[in-house]
Amino acid sequence: MRKKDGDGDEEDTVGVNKRYVSTTDSEAAIVRHRTGKPKLSYKTHRAVDSAYEIITATEVTAGDINEAHRMASLIDAHHDNTGYQVETVVADSKYGTVDNFLECSERGINAHIPDLKACWTRRRGIATYRTG
Repeated sequence: MRKKDGDGDEEDTVGVNKRYVSTTDSEAAIVRHRTGKPKLSYKTHRAVDSAYEIITATEVTAGDINEAHRMASLIDAHHDNTGYQVETVVADSKYGTVDNFLECSERGINAHIPDLKACWTRRRGIATYRTG
């Protein structure tokens, strides 16, 4: 591993940090999962048409890219690949961000996504209730 310093020069060092880049695969990211050691990884992001059980769009990113930021581009890729507009999005709580809810609203898409903050709070043993 090489560590990048502020000037863009590199110095030899070992560790896990956003400043570290693999010398063999610079597009991968070093990610520590819940169990195990940090390792280089990628993520695949997919859009699936559940009516036909087919993958309509995919993206591969470095392992440290938050999937919540990929939703709009997956919706666009779905449209480009199929010619059909998305009517409904069903996703897990990692996609439950304000930006994604606003994006769906602006596009006229029904969003069935748990709220990320509410899910995060419940996992910590704190109950949150919403009205309206």
